[in-house]
Formats: sequence, structure tokens, C-alpha cells
Amino acid sequence: MRMNRRMATYRSLIRSTTLTVRALIRTPHSPRSFRPLTEPATANLSAPHINVVIKSWHSTQANLNISPRNRNSPTGNNPTNKMQVSCQCGSVTFSTPTPTPLSVICCHCTQCQKQSASAFGTSAIFPAVGLFPLSDALKSKLKLWTRPTKEGRSMDCYFCTECGTRLFHRIREADGTERETVSIKGGCVEGLDFRGAKHIYVDSAVVDLPEEVERYPATPPIMEGRPSPSGVGDGGGKGLGGE
Repeated sequence: MRMNRRMATYRSLIRSTTLTVRALIRTPHSPRSFRPLTEPATANLSAPHINVVIKSWHSTQANLNISPRNRNSPTGNNPTNKMQVSCQCGSVTFSTPTPTPLSVICCHCTQCQKQSASAFGTSAIFPAVGLFPLSDALKSKLKLWTRPTKEGRSMDCYFCTECGTRLFHRIREADGTERETVSIKGGCVEGLDFRGAKHIYVDSAVVDLPEEVERYPATPPIMEGRPSPSGVGDGGGKGLGGE
């Protein structure tokens, strides 16, 4: 009798795990549609067997790489191995130029406070090649607004024409040369890891920052994409987004 119960339990365990794997294979997973599946039924199983089923479930998820928020890495069903970017309404979607950013910046300048309508703005810095020149399809869904920055530079800012989400910007030097990097808004990049982000223009910060974060009063001495490193910030509240 004990052997029969044990065999029945094992059969239930195997069936539950099999159903879990089938559900994972049959269910489409994308950054926009991902919803965690409910964990497999564990009725009539003892505690040790329940733990085995749950561990099997999470192990299967990990092996298939379908975590909804992989850290600065693409989702499992993304064959391009790049991160996905989207606006709030979903009208604008595109892939990042590279699988991971060159750096992640949290800018506390007053301009970024306004553009983000928040305490600070966030940007993931990527090489511009791969996004620029913009495709006609992408360009048709974007609105361009250019604002001046310090030392004769200008900033081309791109927004969704439908919901108004600020998606990315690119700096132009005083001679009109475009920088080799593009700043994509951090909140629009799915799965972006903000750990280790640099905080700049903290002299105008309106929130307290943890002691351990990397911080700079204004622009750091080295910024990705700058043609010539400088220790002088742009000042005047014209920070990142880039400056």
C-alpha cells in the first residue's frame, strides 16, 4: 500500500512538471506580453515533493531564459541579442544598437528634472551606429525638438508623436558634428540594470543619494561620446540628458 501511494505521488510529480514544461513551450513570451504562469498544482503532495515541483518550475524558467526583467541583457526570445525600447503607448518600438549600454547615467540637473517630470532623468548611453541614421519607419513616428546647451552645442530630442514619451536624444557639437553616442531614456529600455549608474549634477539633486553611488557635482571628467575629455561641467542646470 505504501509503495502504491509513493508511485502515485511520483506520477503526479512527473505529470505536473511535464505540464509546466509544455505550458512554457506553448506560451509566447515577449517583453510586452510577458505574464508569469501560475505555478504547477501541488495538491495532495507532501512538503518535500512540493519543493521539488517548485524548484523544477523555477529551474525550467531559468534554463529557458524567460525572466521578465533580465539584467541589462536581452529577453530569451530576442534573436538579435539586444534590449528592447518602447514608448508608453507602444507606438514606437526598436532595439538598442548593442546588447548592453556603455554606461547608465542618472542626471540631477534642472533640465533633466523638467524633461522627466521627476527628481532626475536617466539615460542609457549606447553607440549611435545601429540606430542612426534613423529608418524612415522609425522617423515617421517621432517628433524632433532641438534645444541649445552650453558652449554652442545643441541637443536633438526625440519624442513619440502619439503619447509624447521622450525616447532618446543626441548631442551636436558647436560645429554641427553629431556625437558618436545616443542617450536612450532609461525607463524606456526593458530590463535595464540601474545598479552602478553614475549620478551627475548632484549639486542640484533634490533627493538624498546612497553614500556608495558614484557621483559628480556636475559633468564627470570623462563622458562617453565626448570628442575631448574635460573636467568642466556645462553648468547652468544644463546637465545630461547629456548636458
